[in-house]
Amino acid sequence: MKNQVSIIKHILLLILFAIVSVFVAYQSRVPTKILVADASLRNVSGFYYVEHAPEHSFRWTRGNGTVHFSGVGKSALNLTVIANAWRHENQIFTATVTANGTPIGVIDRAGWRTWRFTISDNVVFPGDDLVVGFNSIPFVPSEIAESGDDRQLGIAVDSVEIQPKWNGSFNDLVIPSLPQLLFVLVFVGGLYLFSQYLGLSERWAFMVGMVAVVLFAIAITLFRLEASQRIVIFVLGVGVIAATVGIRGWQSLLARADSSKWRRAAWWAIPLGIAMVALVLRVHALTRLPVEGDDSIYMGIVENYYHAIIVSDWRQVITFDAGEGHPILFKLIFASSLIVRDMAKLGLSNVEMMRTVAVLFGAIQAGMIALLNPLAGWFLAIQTTEVKFTSMVYLEALPALTAALAVIAFECYRQSSKDRWLYLSALALGATGASKFIYIVVGFAVLPFLLWEQRRQPLKIIGYGLVVAFAFFALDPYLWYDPVGRMLGMFSFHGSFSTREYVKELARPWWYNVVWLAGPAKIYAPDYMFPNVFLIMWDTLIYGLALLGLPSLWHKSRLFFAWLVVGVIFVSLWEAKWEQYSLVIATPLCMAAGYFVADVAGWVKKKSQARIEKGSNLEVHVTSN
Repeated sequence: MKNQVSIIKHILLLILFAIVSVFVAYQSRVPTKILVADASLRNVSGFYYVEHAPEHSFRWTRGNGTVHFSGVGKSALNLTVIANAWRHENQIFTATVTANGTPIGVIDRAGWRTWRFTISDNVVFPGDDLVVGFNSIPFVPSEIAESGDDRQLGIAVDSVEIQPKWNGSFNDLVIPSLPQLLFVLVFVGGLYLFSQYLGLSERWAFMVGMVAVVLFAIAITLFRLEASQRIVIFVLGVGVIAATVGIRGWQSLLARADSSKWRRAAWWAIPLGIAMVALVLRVHALTRLPVEGDDSIYMGIVENYYHAIIVSDWRQVITFDAGEGHPILFKLIFASSLIVRDMAKLGLSNVEMMRTVAVLFGAIQAGMIALLNPLAGWFLAIQTTEVKFTSMVYLEALPALTAALAVIAFECYRQSSKDRWLYLSALALGATGASKFIYIVVGFAVLPFLLWEQRRQPLKIIGYGLVVAFAFFALDPYLWYDPVGRMLGMFSFHGSFSTREYVKELARPWWYNVVWLAGPAKIYAPDYMFPNVFLIMWDTLIYGLALLGLPSLWHKSRLFFAWLVVGVIFVSLWEAKWEQYSLVIATPLCMAAGYFVADVAGWVKKKSQARIEKGSNLEVHVTSN
């Protein structure tokens, strides 16, 4: 009881210290300046690509553009804008500047100028987000001057800066953002409880919490965390608290109930939760990602299959040659989803329905990997390249899922020797080839284990190969019309494609796809309108953990390690280096990261328990003396 009172006292002191520290940090914040040309697409929307002029880098608005500040705090603000409202001479022009939709002034002169406005404290409520808008009637340069520019332009914006308006009055004090304050409190409280769980004394756990508060206060003074970053830290804090309390409660429940029953429930509940997180992140991206790259190409191909299936023109389905060299299984699934949409009257557009199918496959893959390693499943669920290409009408989501299933099923066969796992692996590998050729590289990872471990049972090797071939042929109707000729045609296409001029002009280095996963996915759309596509961007952390986890992956799963090695070799040697090809190695990399974190956590807990036992033995020794 005394220990519980002490913990509550420390938590209350940490909360009080955090509130005071955050309040002081808000009063001393440095001005926040967003350079529109350098800002990520998470901060600006409604702008074109970056352009340059003497002494200025800028973006044109598309008529209505916005710049987003997070965690502003509730107070009056000074707003400074460097902009150019250029128009053809003699043309009258006015752009309205708004703060969270409230007009605060106008920009009505050409040339690069510095404009200053005042934002009242009641505009920013509840003290969290500020959206500065620039609203104007756009013009087309080519219509009023000799120019080849057919864009609809508003005004050119260089930078936007906000600063608290302080006149020495208590009325000018900045009230901290409630979400900002909450995420600090929850994270620090979780850190304190987790430190105690790891075996630190109450005093040291309290000191860890105090240091965390000070670091957060310094960070708040210098930076404004974006909403998505606060959500991540808030969820992390809640997760730490839930994990710490939950472990204690779980241990108590296991002591009172049938342990196998509870473990079975957890074995299903955790992967299901991770799959739901993956689903939420991908649905969020689905609604915000622009139509980009191969998106539009595959949509056109799928719509052709869709119309052929509607009128039962099966010859068209079998003979249609889209000229892009990929098998058609996933494209037929996309087309079938449009028919299901029509029958169920779902009211989704073609692109929304097709993307929904990709999202479901991506979420299932993350949950499936979580069955082997929950941390790996979590990393795969949030990895932004995975999120992007399993939320669009690309051909990645299904083969990424079936490739993972092929490896997992073969791993299960190695451990159980049950033939159903072997042939499930073969079926999944055949489906992988019928979806997209590049993912068949997992077969080259499986092959050495199959040949060596089944060398005394050659019929199983032959049976595995026959099932792969049958599934591949049966699931790709494009091959039915002329199997040999069309296979040769597809291989010829990919062989010649990598030597095309525009592929050579990209001149991407051999290691491009290997290091692509080390950073967040990029969006290639000059008129991109929707910020905050990726709510969690831990890609660099995941990549670093994966590199550290290579020895762990080697010891825990030689098969996944082989997948990673074969995948790295292939994407390094293949001339065409598109970003989506990195998904070939994303799953084993996430497995390496997951195994590393699990090993570190096990090592820390082992050391903590040893320290506790050592302290207990010392206490017993002193008492006996």
